[in-house]
Amino acid sequence: MTESKDSVGGMMEQNRKRLEDLTMLQEVDKAFYATPILEFILGKIVRVISKTFKCQLCDFLLLDSTSLKLRAHPASSHGDSASSSPPPIAEDPILLSDPKNTIAQVFAEKKSRIIENLQEGFSLSRLGLKQSILSMLLVPLKIEQEVIGILRFGSSELGYFNDDHVRLAELVADRSAMIVYNARLYEKVAAANLELERLNKIKTEFVSMISHELRTPITAIKGFVNIVLTEGAGPINDQQKKFLTIAENSIDRLSLIISDLLDISKIEEGQMKIKLEPISVDKIMQDCRETHRTGMEAKRISLELHFDNKIPMVIADELRVKQVIDNLMSNAIKFTPKNGKIKINAEDMGDFVLFSIIDSGIGINKDEHDNIFNMFYQTDSSITRKVGGSGLGLSISKSIIEIHGGKIWVESESGQGSIFRFLLPRHRNKKLYNVSHETK
Repeated sequence: MTESKDSVGGMMEQNRKRLEDLTMLQEVDKAFYATPILEFILGKIVRVISKTFKCQLCDFLLLDSTSLKLRAHPASSHGDSASSSPPPIAEDPILLSDPKNTIAQVFAEKKSRIIENLQEGFSLSRLGLKQSILSMLLVPLKIEQEVIGILRFGSSELGYFNDDHVRLAELVADRSAMIVYNARLYEKVAAANLELERLNKIKTEFVSMISHELRTPITAIKGFVNIVLTEGAGPINDQQKKFLTIAENSIDRLSLIISDLLDISKIEEGQMKIKLEPISVDKIMQDCRETHRTGMEAKRISLELHFDNKIPMVIADELRVKQVIDNLMSNAIKFTPKNGKIKINAEDMGDFVLFSIIDSGIGINKDEHDNIFNMFYQTDSSITRKVGGSGLGLSISKSIIEIHGGKIWVESESGQGSIFRFLLPRHRNKKLYNVSHETK
């Protein structure tokens, strides 16, 4: 009867220990999800496993790939002090090329090792421990076959560690290695993102400054060229007029590029202002016809406007909406051959008005649809290279439409023409929206 009770008691103790081990492993797994910051993760893991192993030393020695040394991580805690702040670590980094160093040997062999009868000089008293370390368990932290550090346990009792400790420590090390790897990867990505943000801010400020600096002389050049071209400074011959007209067109093109760069800077800084008010769809489309009449006549392109007379007004910034339509129309004219057709439709969709610019041009491959609204992206075709452009118009158009709470997209296939569509919110009452809106 006594044996039976002892046997049941032993089984209960075994089950309790297994449950304790599983609970510890679950807590280790949860460490990364609590925070991806390595310092806090290791501190949490050490506190969790110190309770189970009941030893005086538990810490992580992580590989510094630059110096090829193992360094005790400052977040590591030690035994009885696990619940409080860990003492400062004064241990020298461990050189992996040192063949006499036991920790370096374990790192190279990639196998766990129990060390007994540690000498006083190896007691780690410099770490602030109250007792000397007589037994030590070293477990490599492995990602597949790559070792990234050592999980170290130390006890003041001789012969403290056994096979059960090794088995459990290796399970902890496997989980901890992946957590350390992911945390370091997170830190690298976070650092890279911060650097990208810094560089992007510098780029945006530079573009804004250069654009403003260019605008002043360009305006002056355009003014003087116009005076000479209109013979305000005296008569000119036909050849001079031809050359000056080319110069004026080039100045206009450069001015548009500068305006696009300034708009991109405003968008990236969240400072593009829009003035929301009811706008007539009819007026927008008629103005578009007049703006692009010369360009279409030069290529003998026909333009058709389709919309219901009862179509509602939209709530938008008139100048910005015209900028979007001008960008889309300019592209349509560029890529539509002579004697082609362009249509602009406007449809009442309930809460929104749907605008469609339809051309009979070269079309766009489906695999490029997701990219054409990106900054500086241009479709890979000989015609695109021939007609040129900054690659900013569609990106700016997308930002403008999204600031209005709308959406813009393209429907096209190569050789089948293109349809650019965008949505703008409709006007529902007589209240004017004469307010300034800044993107955040």
